[in-house]
Amino acid sequence: MSHEHSRDTYSRDCHISPVERESGLPPHLMRTDELTSWHPEFTRHTATRGRGESHSHLGSVLSAEERRERTITRRTQIRQVLKIMSRSALIDLVFLVDCTGSMQPWIEGVKQSIRAIIKSLHDDNNQLLFRLAFVRYTDFDVGSNRTSVLPFTEDVAVFERFVGAIHASGGGDGPEDVMGGLRAVCDLDFRHGSTRVLVHIATLAMEASLQAVVDLDLQYHFGYIKPELTKSMIAAFDEELEALQHPPIVCFDAMKPATLTVNIATALTKTITRVMASRTTYTGGRPPASVVEALSIALDPSVPLWHDETQRGTVDGWVERVMEIKRYLLPDTLEECLQEEHCPHLTTLVETLRISAAPFERGGVRMAYRAFNPYLNIPYVVKVFQDTAVHTAEKPYLVDMHTQCVAAKFAAVFQSIAAERGIAVLPFKYCPAKVVRFQEYPVPVYGALEPELDTTHGKWIKWNSNAGLVHKDSAFESLQAFSHWTWVVSGRTHLVCDLQGLVARGSELHTSVLATLVLFIMHRRLCR
Repeated sequence: MSHEHSRDTYSRDCHISPVERESGLPPHLMRTDELTSWHPEFTRHTATRGRGESHSHLGSVLSAEERRERTITRRTQIRQVLKIMSRSALIDLVFLVDCTGSMQPWIEGVKQSIRAIIKSLHDDNNQLLFRLAFVRYTDFDVGSNRTSVLPFTEDVAVFERFVGAIHASGGGDGPEDVMGGLRAVCDLDFRHGSTRVLVHIATLAMEASLQAVVDLDLQYHFGYIKPELTKSMIAAFDEELEALQHPPIVCFDAMKPATLTVNIATALTKTITRVMASRTTYTGGRPPASVVEALSIALDPSVPLWHDETQRGTVDGWVERVMEIKRYLLPDTLEECLQEEHCPHLTTLVETLRISAAPFERGGVRMAYRAFNPYLNIPYVVKVFQDTAVHTAEKPYLVDMHTQCVAAKFAAVFQSIAAERGIAVLPFKYCPAKVVRFQEYPVPVYGALEPELDTTHGKWIKWNSNAGLVHKDSAFESLQAFSHWTWVVSGRTHLVCDLQGLVARGSELHTSVLATLVLFIMHRRLCR
């Protein structure tokens, strides 16, 4: 079926207007478009619009000239962001493996897991384009044969054949030629602007200079087999990387070859997400020194014993803080919340919360700490920007909370319209977002406060992103329709995406403060 024919089919089946037909969207993102004509609030916005006309029609107070100037500026910014994201989706993945002595099971493990690793990463973001390389290194005493290299290839079968022909040998007599291996890695032909990922698997500690790693902006991952032998080496490497203002090494468990697929894929997913967020957030693509410093903070996934006073002020315990908490009230209408000068009503209260001493998770831009109200027995999550320069600024947190507030209004209206028309959609709601100010510091310190979602009673899923991901599970098709619907009803001024959250018992979806409102940014990528 031709592309043009398929677009006409969508139009006949779904009653799509000419404007929507131009986008050539797949059916799972267009099937609920008729929601725009089901509700009286939106019937006056169904007139066909030309290509050169403004699409802002929900309560805008800007003049036509101001809208045109703003659109030109925004489209320039969007082109720059899309260019950065397109380059970041080029993944140059290199395996650097110690191939001495007893390493044959790990060599086989890499060969057998590579397809599953790529599939797992593609499931999270189907826009990623991979090239693979492999560098083998052994002992110093084997002469010129101590390293061998597979240059970058897009063919997984070529990678598998190369790795399959490697046989572990030697070892048992001290340090291997890791510097030779790193030099071979750095000599590879990396693509301009690509996300460059190094996966290093080894048993013994070694000395190496990481300046070349920093120069190439390599995201260094180390799979430990005998952590007691490599722990001090990783600490020394991280100290050097911190001095060079580069993110620390990401360590993963490689002790059992059978777990390589899951552990490597998990580590790489987080890294790729962080890099793509960093490149579109920070000038020049690299995080500032204050963020690099935050990246070196060790994560602690454990839950503090909130009622145990012996944990107060300990490194693995909690601290108690008095907080001023602000929350936006949900707007009455979409027209109200989409106005340029919209300022929602703000409520304020004061609470005493206990905060974990260390973060338990880290995203591309923020870190998450556990929190707890000991008087009401309510668990929370406090998120702070990794850029410590932002901690004393309230505005970034208010902007995020406003975004969440508007997204929540979109969700409420969407489900209300669907219910009126008897259309079955997965019920979902946004967790309320709040901004907190720690009152006991000499200068104001801010963060974002959310209720903690209990993942023991549901599964955390990401349904779409502002970097190209669209979840393929048809059970959540209405969520993709919701994202597209926000684009349609706002007249192409807003798109709610980056939907991720918890599917709780009873099939009710709870999304956290991770929805993103964007102006004409990721529509095409989201809908591919």
